[in-house]
Amino acid sequence: MNVTQNLSAVRSRTEIKEALLKLMKTYSYKDITVKTILIESQIARKTFYRNYDS
Repeated sequence: MNVTQNLSAVRSRTEIKEALLKLMKTYSYKDITVKTILIESQIARKTFYRNYDS
């Protein structure tokens, strides 16, 4: 994970984490994909991979 203090990056990581936690209430962890996280968080794939390696 790339660590930065950029406000936009912090906001994106927060949105991604919140989306993952919301999805985990409904689906098992193994059934959650990057695509489902992106749809839930409304974050672009490029933004996801800027903040996370995988």
